[in-house]
Amino acid sequence: MVHILDDFLIIEKSKEDAISKLKAFINLCEDLAVPLSAEKTELPSQIMDLVVITLDIIKQEARLPLDKIKKCRYLLEKFLHMKRCTLKKRQSLIGVLNFACSVIQPGRAFLRRMINLTVTVADLQNHVYLNQETKDDMKILLQFLDSFNGKSMFLNESFMSSNTLELHIDAAQSKGYAGIYRSKWFYGSFPENWKNINIMTLEFYLIILAIELRGPLWRNHSTIIH
Repeated sequence: MVHILDDFLIIEKSKEDAISKLKAFINLCEDLAVPLSAEKTELPSQIMDLVVITLDIIKQEARLPLDKIKKCRYLLEKFLHMKRCTLKKRQSLIGVLNFACSVIQPGRAFLRRMINLTVTVADLQNHVYLNQETKDDMKILLQFLDSFNGKSMFLNESFMSSNTLELHIDAAQSKGYAGIYRSKWFYGSFPENWKNINIMTLEFYLIILAIELRGPLWRNHSTIIH
C-alpha cells in the first residue's frame, strides 16, 4: 500500500487479493471511525487515477494530464520574466513542478536550486531574487515540456549489468571501436580528427551508439554499462 496525503493505493498481484485487501482496509477505517469518500473509492482496475495521475498497468506507464503540463509551462514562462517574487509564490511554483516530477522523474534535479533560494527566507511575503542559475534550470524544464507527451514508463527497479545483457564494447583511439550484443555485432573506425579525443569520451560515444542500435530491446529496464 502506498499513499499521497489522504489518497491510498493498494497494489496486489491479482484482482482477488486486491479486493480482499480493499475490504480489510475499509473495515479498519470503519473500526477507527475514519471517514472514506465513496466517490474516490474504486474497485481494482489495471488503469486508475491517483491524485489526477493516471497509472496504466497494461501499458506500463504513468500519464500526466495535459492541463497540468500547460499549467507548468504557463508558470515557468511567467517566472522567467520576473527578477524577484515572494516566498509564497516561489513555494507555489515549486509545489506545482514537484507534483509534475512524480511523472517527470529526472526533473527534480532542476528544482534543487529553486528550493535552495527559499531556505534562508522565513516570511512568506518576503521577496526571493531569481538568479541566472535558477532561470537556466527553468528554461531547461520549459524546453523539455514543449515536447513532453505527458507519459513516463514504469522502470524495472533491478539494474541489469552489461554482463547480464551480454553486451561487450571497446574502443581504441588508433584502431576504432567494436561491440557485440549476444549474437549481434558492430564495428567501425573513428574519424581522423577524433583520434586525439580523450579515450573516455570515445568510450562514452560507443555506449551511446550501442543504445541507438540495441536500446529498444532494453526498454523499461535500468542498466549499468561498464
